[in-house]
Amino acid sequence: MKLMWWALGLGGLFTVLPVTIQEFLRPDNVLLSLIHAFQVNLMSGFVFYFVLGYALTQLSINTAKMWLAGVGAFIGTVVIIIGTESQSIVAGHLNQAFQANVNLWIMLQASGLFLIIRGLKLTKLSKTLKLISELSLPIYLVHPIFLGAILKLHLLKPDALHLLVAYVLVFMGATVFAWCYQGILRWLRSYFRPTVTRQYSQD
Repeated sequence: MKLMWWALGLGGLFTVLPVTIQEFLRPDNVLLSLIHAFQVNLMSGFVFYFVLGYALTQLSINTAKMWLAGVGAFIGTVVIIIGTESQSIVAGHLNQAFQANVNLWIMLQASGLFLIIRGLKLTKLSKTLKLISELSLPIYLVHPIFLGAILKLHLLKPDALHLLVAYVLVFMGATVFAWCYQGILRWLRSYFRPTVTRQYSQD
């Protein structure tokens, strides 16, 4: 467990911290040059969150920690919204620098919400929450396709309202795709399982 926290600490120091602070630095800043020269990508986003998620499951949750997690999630969300809007207005197009996977603000948002859900100790998940949980991975994997389509059609403008509408549309599109994918996958499993069972029984 100590080794895991050491890995997260080093990943945070050499990956998360540089990715987070470089968005606040001017292009000619000496510190930015040093970050680009010496940044070490110890963990990819997938590996980092896999390790972080497991580490968070080992924490004991109480009311104080749930409130702290909520504050962290709120701060992360606000910074993401404000940062994305301000950077997009300057760039004249969607700038997702504040939404990088290993960005501190994304980490605060994801970790905070994760800890809150853990702290609630839900004994029986609602059907909606269970469905979203099952679809979360395919939604994550295909949402860039829908975002790319919106960008190609020039339907996105760099202001908060258009960004919000775009993200709702992307989430809805990815969710429908993921739901259809899961339905087809279940059908294929139910269709081929009897065949496989029959072959084994004949052998």
